[in-house]
Amino acid sequence: MKKAFVSLLMAVMLISAFAGCAVSADRVYELTLSHQWPATGLVEALAQRWIAEIDSVTNGQVKITSYPGNTLTSSRENYEGVVQGISDLGMVPYNYFAGRFPVVEAFMLPGFSSFNNAAAAGSALNDYIKTYNPAELSDTQHLFSFSTGASALVSERPIRSMEDMRGLPLGVTHAERATMLNLLGATPVSLPLPEWYEALSRNLIVGGITSPEALRGHMLGDVTANYILNSPLFAASMFYCVMNKDVFDSLPPNCREALLKVPDYFLGAWDELSVDGIEYTRGKRNVEIFLLTDEETARWKELMAPIRQNNIDALNARGIDGEALHKTIIELENKYNALYPYSLADRFN
Repeated sequence: MKKAFVSLLMAVMLISAFAGCAVSADRVYELTLSHQWPATGLVEALAQRWIAEIDSVTNGQVKITSYPGNTLTSSRENYEGVVQGISDLGMVPYNYFAGRFPVVEAFMLPGFSSFNNAAAAGSALNDYIKTYNPAELSDTQHLFSFSTGASALVSERPIRSMEDMRGLPLGVTHAERATMLNLLGATPVSLPLPEWYEALSRNLIVGGITSPEALRGHMLGDVTANYILNSPLFAASMFYCVMNKDVFDSLPPNCREALLKVPDYFLGAWDELSVDGIEYTRGKRNVEIFLLTDEETARWKELMAPIRQNNIDALNARGIDGEALHKTIIELENKYNALYPYSLADRFN
């Protein structure tokens, strides 16, 4: 009798398990995505393309609703919003959270990393995260990262050497770039990018370091960019797309697999946006793209050397091997620069 009961219990459990699988296979998962870019912008268009692909690949099991323009969570609340489940997915720049992502910040260090373009930078970061699974992202599920290409110094006047920069008020959006400008003799002015247009119009700054995408995206080409100094020394800005860990783990394997695939069109997006920004400005004024000479580049790198050592020391203090990380970044930089050899300057020279 006891054996019969156990056999019956096991049968019921197997039937329930199979029934559960059937329900899971038919279930539709409604997810939310929070990001900062405007509803009419290219990033939202890319997000909608990705959302449609996820819907198609999962046969309609995963449906994502995008909330652009910080309408669900603000930029600075975005990551914690994903952790807490306010949104299922989030997408904003890593550099909004100073000190929160020390490994990723090393990829964005001015005077150190020299990625040719957005595709190389984004590919290198995705490679690192997939290989090493850094602890700083362990409270969410990382889906993919993407990046700007090397930033540029956009200015209303020609800047070709450190002497030309001396004392000039130049805009920056994060601390490492401010440190860099101080070392080079300029006067950094920390301002959110949306405030640069007015600051340039009122001569509070004469330019700043940003992706050329901002020439159209924030209309900086209307008030500056007679001269654009393009240099890999300024480094890239990088962005995440992450997901609430519990929600990700609750999905069927085919849905998780679809979400983990890196969409190539995000990787190269900023390369095209930067070209578009320069072309936008060219339609309004004469634009000169100037690259530092090798000699001038060497001078800048020498002055900026403390940034790298300070970063290594800060990483070591947090229990991360700074030297090893920097070595790996250089290896990844070389690997992906070889795969994506073009630079912004190549498109216009």
